[in-house]
Amino acid sequence: MQEPPRELIRTRCAQGTLVITDTAIIIELGLLGRRDVLMRTALTGVDVKRVLFTAATITFHGQGKTMTATMVKAKEAERIQALLMGL
Repeated sequence: MQEPPRELIRTRCAQGTLVITDTAIIIELGLLGRRDVLMRTALTGVDVKRVLFTAATITFHGQGKTMTATMVKAKEAERIQALLMGL
């Protein structure tokens, strides 16, 4: 039996909740249970841009898909970038 994905980071963003697992990047959109998913195997890059002293926008680039999470805590955004890009 296959193990469920392990959650590595869960943080708030303007869209809802940003979740990084060992297999996927997920933005849970509001209360309706909608999700935007990018598999980590398709990830080609991560851009972090500070928009305020304590907040940042993260853009996840994948093969044929881009996802953006806004108003993420700046420290969490840096941690996510380091985790995903091996920095």
